[in-house]
Amino acid sequence: MAFGDTDLDVLMSDVFSVSITYGTQTALGILTKGASLTPDSAGTVMNVQETTVDIQTGDLTSLQQSTAITVNALSFIIADQQPMDDGKITRIWLSA
Repeated sequence: MAFGDTDLDVLMSDVFSVSITYGTQTALGILTKGASLTPDSAGTVMNVQETTVDIQTGDLTSLQQSTAITVNALSFIIADQQPMDDGKITRIWLSA
């Protein structure tokens, strides 16, 4: 689903979002904690708990895997990041 610029402004407003700090940069994002079904190398489907935060692409620059990030006053390490759908939102996978 593609979002328009005004939709993103509402989604990323402080009503729906949490504070994120990456180095000296700050942004707002949507924190999600949940499970996904993921096959392992043997083909067995596993229930994997994951924590992600979605940000407006460009709000945090130079994101690097294995670096520290603070989301909602909690410390995490960036496991991965990827632009979603039309590229206006970037999803960041977090590890504790």
